[in-house]
Amino acid sequence: MLNPSQSKRVCHFTPPLHHFTPPLHNVTPPLHHFTPPLHHFTPFQHHFTPSLHHFTLYTTLCRNTSVMSPDFPSPPLSSTEKYCLVTWCLITIVIGVMGNLVIFLATRSSPRPLRTDPVSRVLIRNIAVSDMGVIVFGCCPRLVSVILEQNHFPLGTSACYVFHYLRTPFNLASLLLICCLHVYKLVNVTYPLRALGRTRQSGVILATLIWLVPTPLLPVQLLINPRDVAYNPRVFMCLYSFRDAVWKRLRPVQALLLIGIPNVVVLCTTISLMVVAKRVRGKVRVGGALAASYVGAVYLLSFIPVAFYEVIIKSNVVLSPNVRYFVEVKYFRFAYFIPFLNVMCNVFIYYISLESFKVTVRRGVSRWIKKVPIFSSYRKRSGDVVRLRLRIMRRS
Repeated sequence: MLNPSQSKRVCHFTPPLHHFTPPLHNVTPPLHHFTPPLHHFTPFQHHFTPSLHHFTLYTTLCRNTSVMSPDFPSPPLSSTEKYCLVTWCLITIVIGVMGNLVIFLATRSSPRPLRTDPVSRVLIRNIAVSDMGVIVFGCCPRLVSVILEQNHFPLGTSACYVFHYLRTPFNLASLLLICCLHVYKLVNVTYPLRALGRTRQSGVILATLIWLVPTPLLPVQLLINPRDVAYNPRVFMCLYSFRDAVWKRLRPVQALLLIGIPNVVVLCTTISLMVVAKRVRGKVRVGGALAASYVGAVYLLSFIPVAFYEVIIKSNVVLSPNVRYFVEVKYFRFAYFIPFLNVMCNVFIYYISLESFKVTVRRGVSRWIKKVPIFSSYRKRSGDVVRLRLRIMRRS
């Protein structure tokens, strides 16, 4: 039998069993510690589909880099929108090409020139050429992009650069030529005797200088970052993004000199031409002045949506998510398609306001009809029928 001291030692070295076997809940934790809920591994659908809130947040982050950034989300076109845009582009191409070709042929020096001063004829002809360039390098690629509707430029990366750098001079030249035509017409109506000494050579020199004004913009863009051109699927065209830091100082100057001041001049001269033409009507011929004022009015109407969009974005107006989505996608797309109105309305304006242009177009059309075999044979048959009826009437 053990004495008490030995029993204490035994108890000291042989602890109870529960000291070595902890409770089962300490060793085996609950099952949910190792098996998390199913939604931790299977996210819901809205985790992959960006919502309108994500779009608003993303556009807010992108606002400081570029207003026309190609990274904005672009929802697919509905069937109605696609048909409308395709139809609009086709109408622009057909009417724009035919109308500007008629203007170009009507303003040539022979056989029957347009009865305006030589400088105005040269400027009108150059406006027609610039509008043709806008159609070729601006409207035709967008028609292809709308039909195919891809997230990248369908004609290739190289074509994206080419179309951007060729479209920009034609757009700026069209604005500057309209501005110059308005100023020249305003001076002619106000001081009609000063226009007598100006010749066609003066108009050619003036038009050449205007074409050279937007030329330095392209080398500047190429020197800063030639690869900053990207396809914008919202408007289906390639745009320069202006993301480099140097554009924070250069872009306001460029916008003021090449866009802001000419647009203000066009607005002021359009109003002045309408007022002055109404005042001197009957004393001098004001058909050319009215035609120039109508051209300026159509130009301003076609570019007001773009200016309104730029004002909203640059002013950082706080908009609700739904309104922001409409402005960034729907309205932005409309604003960059409506300027095609400017390239196809000039022929109708000249036909309505200039009697000499109307006579020239009618004579050209009749001359063309005579050369077409189908129409010439029809006219011959109709003439034979008329002569036969006259003979029958005389005999009776």
